Amino acid sequence: MKTKLTLLALIGLLLSSGATYAQWSANVGVTNNYLWRGLTQSINEPAVQGGIDYASDSGFYVGTWASNVSYDSDDAYSYEHDMYFGWGGESGGISYD
Repeated sequence: MKTKLTLLALIGLLLSSGATYAQWSANVGVTNNYLWRGLTQSINEPAVQGGIDYASDSGFYVGTWASNVSYDSDDAYSYEHDMYFGWGGESGGISYD
């Protein structure tokens, strides 16, 4: 986990150097039941979810997303945390990601 955060921080520093026009965005939501592939992740209870994303002009993006989860009353884990990155753009009318 520490290695992933360090890698994301280094990538962010590299992309922020020079004259770039980067964009930060954030999102938050509440759902009455967090479903994944048709299965409840919150025991049919509400879930609060949110994320933060960074996108650079080069097409590189990185983000994180989190949600509370509950699989049963004795579960030690109470949240899900996902991190992602990628590179996308468009060429000749065809978009890629």
